[in-house]
Amino acid sequence: MGPCLCGDIYCSSCGNPAQAELEEKIEAFVDEISDFVESPQEIDLILEVGRAAVLKMRAVVNDLVADRANGDALYISHLQCKVDLLRDELQELREEKND
Repeated sequence: MGPCLCGDIYCSSCGNPAQAELEEKIEAFVDEISDFVESPQEIDLILEVGRAAVLKMRAVVNDLVADRANGDALYISHLQCKVDLLRDELQELREEKND
């Protein structure tokens, strides 16, 4: 699969692989649900459930990213404390050596 190369100057997918892939997936999704959907209400239900699932997934991913960032910040803070302790210890050793 590659980018759309239809040549239409108004085609939003030409030369854009991500957009072409998205449009291809949308078309495949429409084809798939058209085989079993029997009413406009079912289409509305599919859209509502799908939208809720996507929003929930995005929230979970955002929370995971935030947790990871917080964990990294705590780890960096821990390392900085170790560096400070080692620096103090080195300073004490230098002072003892000079005495």
